[in-house]
Amino acid sequence: MSYIEYEPEREAILEVFSNFKIESYCEIGYSNGHTFDLIPCKDKLAVDPSPKRRALSHEVIEKTSDDFFSENTKNFDCFFIDGDHECSQVSRDVKNALKFLNDGGIIFMHDISPIDFSLVNPQGCGNTFRPFLEVRCDKKLEAFRIKDCGPYGLGLVRKGSQETIDIPDSLSSDLDFYEFMHSDLDRIMNTKSLEEIL
Repeated sequence: MSYIEYEPEREAILEVFSNFKIESYCEIGYSNGHTFDLIPCKDKLAVDPSPKRRALSHEVIEKTSDDFFSENTKNFDCFFIDGDHECSQVSRDVKNALKFLNDGGIIFMHDISPIDFSLVNPQGCGNTFRPFLEVRCDKKLEAFRIKDCGPYGLGLVRKGSQETIDIPDSLSSDLDFYEFMHSDLDRIMNTKSLEEIL
């Protein structure tokens, strides 16, 4: 989905902001600005090649995320990735965000664990869960699926270390990866409450 629409997601984001010193924010995928407006941060910008409305007091850069990152020179305390929901694009967005993430910073990933496979489509969650699975394989990162955050799933990624997962080589289709994820969702996606994460 293109924005935060469930109250548990909003509450989780605001709780993270209240516990971390986040002074700069970059949102990949602005759409209608619902998530952007929620963020209690003065230094913030959004990136969207076709925003559905303009920000009132902050900058919206009308470029693809690839173009933005290729020209960007600024680091941020927080990224929110909710742009193009195609697997390879989300993977690039995460990798690029990590290059410009300040020490102690965090990355939110939206749509990482849709509750039903019918949501795995370009108008829904896409296959964003696959890049999150990739992140769960990285020993130099720490990734969590935030517990009880609605039907789409909200992830938090930061630099650190984690007990990684092994993805079977036999998986190829979105359905394969989806079924693997849901075979042991809480372990594979490292589901934790905010209290445990913070």
